[in-house]
Amino acid sequence: MTKPDMLVFSGAGFSAESGIPTFRGSAGLWNNHRIVDVCDFRTWKQNYDLVHNFYDGLRHDIKNCLPHQGFEILKILEKQYNITHFTTNVDNLYEKSGIQCQHVHGELTKIVCMQCNKISDIGYLSLEEAKEQNLLKHESDCHRNIVTQYKPAITFYHEGYDEYPAFNNLKKYIKNINHDTVVLIIGSSLEVIPLDYWLRHTRCHKYNINPKTLAGFKKDFKHWVNIKENACSGLHIFMEILKEYQ
Repeated sequence: MTKPDMLVFSGAGFSAESGIPTFRGSAGLWNNHRIVDVCDFRTWKQNYDLVHNFYDGLRHDIKNCLPHQGFEILKILEKQYNITHFTTNVDNLYEKSGIQCQHVHGELTKIVCMQCNKISDIGYLSLEEAKEQNLLKHESDCHRNIVTQYKPAITFYHEGYDEYPAFNNLKKYIKNINHDTVVLIIGSSLEVIPLDYWLRHTRCHKYNINPKTLAGFKKDFKHWVNIKENACSGLHIFMEILKEYQ
């Protein structure tokens, strides 16, 4: 028997339960830094050292963060559904959990050479440590030199998505979605990527887990089941709802 399809799209609220602060939370990552200084493609080169000190610190902070119970629930769901995972989160909790996931906004543990666009996985090291350990990869024709710049492999504001194929893969998935597909959004503000807007003309089974943000384009909530809980408790409720249809 063919398993039905499910799209799981997660945002910062999903990682929050592993101790990673959310983008817009009161104790959020950006409280001590202006976004224009550390996450803006127009200005990051002017703030090169600040940007790398900031992301070096974030890599260090996620090193000991572990996947929470919600990831185990997703693994149970994978036995029943053909799940495609997308996330706007840049941490590596999915990788630690063993779940394959596409990162729409890039990955914190990776660095890109701005000369040849080659991406290197440096784990939790700082940029300077990665240089010292010769971990930065380059294309054979890369004309790198002592002033070659490296950028965290994360989508900055005012940067295109061309280097991050997961974004286009998500749009393609949405375009080809069928009526029997289950869409589950977990912990997303729906502001940067308004999935409820993208799905406004799509018939499918739509669920959103978020204690604050309700899914529904122009507040048309009737096509969504909004579960106003945090990730783990919301996933337990979601599992109970699915049982009613089995």
